[in-house]
Amino acid sequence: MSHLLFPLCGKATSLRKFAPEKFVENIIVQNWQGLGRGKGFRVKSRTSIVQGQEYKQVRDKIATRIMNILDLLIRYGAISKAQVSAQLGLSDDGGAKVAFIEEEKKQQTAKLAQSEKTREELEAKLARTEDQRQEIKKVREEYEAKLAQSEDEKREIESKMDSIETDVDSLVQLVGLRPSGYRGIEAKLEALGDELRAIQASRE
Repeated sequence: MSHLLFPLCGKATSLRKFAPEKFVENIIVQNWQGLGRGKGFRVKSRTSIVQGQEYKQVRDKIATRIMNILDLLIRYGAISKAQVSAQLGLSDDGGAKVAFIEEEKKQQTAKLAQSEKTREELEAKLARTEDQRQEIKKVREEYEAKLAQSEDEKREIESKMDSIETDVDSLVQLVGLRPSGYRGIEAKLEALGDELRAIQASRE
């Protein structure tokens, strides 16, 4: 049995059963659903895709393939350009070319509009990213300023503590004690207190 390898999609169909006039003039997408292991599948839904942006690339591929097939049939005399023009409702080849050019222009305009929309979206995202970058920079600068301020305050406190300890060392030496014999300013202050109490007691 001879089969026809359909030039649009490549599907093999029996020549005896080939009847394209029975086909629905539409482009349908079928969604299949499994019925369970070993139970096969069923068509869950059928959707026309002749409109809308989601399947535009599919329609473009079909249209390009159809044009190539028409060109093949015209070159081998299976159909004439006049027949194609009449079937499409065009008065002459010139009209067909104008219609084709207009359609191409329309598609290019749509692509440019989409590109412009994409560019605007990217610019908006870049603007938001720049705002975020500036906010992060501001927070970092504030943190570094506070850190620097904390370091200055720490150095100032350490300087005051050093000055106090120097004064305490002088007092410890004044009462005849050695500052190096004590660990920390609290021990030195305690020793000074003991010495002052001893001096007061000796005077009484």
